[in-house]
Amino acid sequence: MAINLQYYGPDKNIFENFKKSVLFDVNQEFTFSTKLNLSYNTDVVVLQVWGNKSQQIFQIQEVKRKLVDVDIIFVVIGEKDNLLIYLQQGAHEVFEDTTSLQNIERRLKFLIDHPIIELHNNEVDEFKIPLWKRIFDICFAGINLILLTPLFILIAVLIRIESKGPIFYASKRVGAGYKVFNFYKFRSMYQDADKRVQDLLKQNQYNGQEPSEKMVSPAKINSTILYDDNGEVNEEEFLDRKKVLEQKAFFKLNNDPRITKVGRFIRNTSIDELPQFINVLKGDMSIVGNRPLPLYEAEKLTKDPWIKRYLAPAGLTGLWQVTARAKNTTMSAEERKMLDVTYANNYNLWTDLVIIFKTIPAMLQHENV
Repeated sequence: MAINLQYYGPDKNIFENFKKSVLFDVNQEFTFSTKLNLSYNTDVVVLQVWGNKSQQIFQIQEVKRKLVDVDIIFVVIGEKDNLLIYLQQGAHEVFEDTTSLQNIERRLKFLIDHPIIELHNNEVDEFKIPLWKRIFDICFAGINLILLTPLFILIAVLIRIESKGPIFYASKRVGAGYKVFNFYKFRSMYQDADKRVQDLLKQNQYNGQEPSEKMVSPAKINSTILYDDNGEVNEEEFLDRKKVLEQKAFFKLNNDPRITKVGRFIRNTSIDELPQFINVLKGDMSIVGNRPLPLYEAEKLTKDPWIKRYLAPAGLTGLWQVTARAKNTTMSAEERKMLDVTYANNYNLWTDLVIIFKTIPAMLQHENV
């Protein structure tokens, strides 16, 4: 009997080789999609990852969510250096992208013929917020969301009066244990703000060097499609964009002209951060923790000593925020990263309470952190 296999990836050659094999009955989604159409008799899902490390992790997590509580073998094909990461993200089997089809066939046949364990239990434990911290988070966030409901309504009306578009802005962020989640804020920029970022990078207050002025190349029909905060993106456009963003983490602009008048006010008063109480209730974040990073920034902080920052929850406020605001100065990327690691190594209930009390007077600040 043929093994029913679904392939997701950019490589037509691999797909054709699977299709030629007498061992497999192959279905395929040629570009990455979060809409997995699993049939009742699907045996194996093969994902060939592409893009940078953060993109690859996001792809694995999206597919893995669709495979919860089903006994379907999840295979990831990718770079040799990242195989352990693929396993940590929940893949049942991993192969280098140079592995021969014969070896893949042999291994998959063995897994099908010898289902020794329940696949949906074969997962690495995820980072969990300590119980004391989680109880505090739920109580604090729940009470504040109730009390702040009138303010939420007022801000929503002001945002819509000044500019068209959604009230909230959601971006992909990386938190504790390198978990990717939707990060909520009140929208403080014009709706097309992200499209202007390349022209504004030279104002980056954390970057000591001028970025490349090379323009993003036009999309080509046959180019590979990747996935980022804005959805599908052409591979060539992504690579050019990545070159522009090859700089220190913590991208930030001085006097950013993309920000609306309402947006500038809610940023200066930190009101734009209030929807993150929703993230706290969901368990994506904690009240106090390290700054949740955008994907391209998180990728730069995956080596010692900065990797330790992911051992603490992502937070609505944190050690470097109150430190920067108290000093009323612009803090360097290195200082921020060091404070993140310091918090991850030392956080406890008393530390969190101190940071919360320091946050309250520090919210009215001059730096848009």
